[in-house]
Amino acid sequence: TLDVCIKNTTKPSTSIIAKTYKSFLNIFAKLTDKSDVSPELKLLKQTFEESQHHLEYPFESFKKIVEIFGEILPDNKDYDDLIDSLAGILETRASELASGQTFLKRGYQKLDKGYHKESVIYFGKAVLKLAKEESQDGFYFSLLGLYQAYSDSGLYWAAYNSLIAAMSISIKEWYNGGVITKRFYNCVKEAIKIELFIGRVPLLLNWHELYQVIARQFEANESDESEIPTPQLVDGCLSVRLINTPYEKWNKLLL
Repeated sequence: TLDVCIKNTTKPSTSIIAKTYKSFLNIFAKLTDKSDVSPELKLLKQTFEESQHHLEYPFESFKKIVEIFGEILPDNKDYDDLIDSLAGILETRASELASGQTFLKRGYQKLDKGYHKESVIYFGKAVLKLAKEESQDGFYFSLLGLYQAYSDSGLYWAAYNSLIAAMSISIKEWYNGGVITKRFYNCVKEAIKIELFIGRVPLLLNWHELYQVIARQFEANESDESEIPTPQLVDGCLSVRLINTPYEKWNKLLL
């Protein structure tokens, strides 16, 4: 229940999101009963102010719900205070988005010139600024930049973590609308490549199975002849790895 989530202090972001939902439900109930909603509006204002430093908080979605209340509360001082507070938070978030885009651009400039270590710093700064609901594209490209920088530096585990985070963003289109995007497809291809370096055969085969399911939607549109097709890449690299691995060590490939 919402109350259980609110009391769960080990997950502060979840707790604040649950508080917001509970306030919305209470406001809807009081508006239906034509009761005084001012206490709930004050509580909702406090909740929004608490949320400012929580990246997972869906500020934009909740703001749209609050704006709907304005049609019903045209002359309510506490609602006006709530809107003023939202405007201040929005101004801060907007400036953070602008700085995040600047960090992102600089990160790719560093990456393109081969300064991988320095690019990680700027991509990390961009992630902190762009990890918001209204800047998912920038967040995605920041994580992808981190993946590329770590991968080029030979830090494959760090690269893998960044790639999985980017993939979690790209798959939202499928969860929300049932559409598999080219971004998700590309992430799966990259996951296969990096597992070839890490050497976890079961996970490699899992990613390859997923690739075979979704590849039919995109392969026909690919015309990059300089790139080795993914199935052939997997067959070749996996064969070389198995050939060069002593048989008595094959069991370690299954970990």
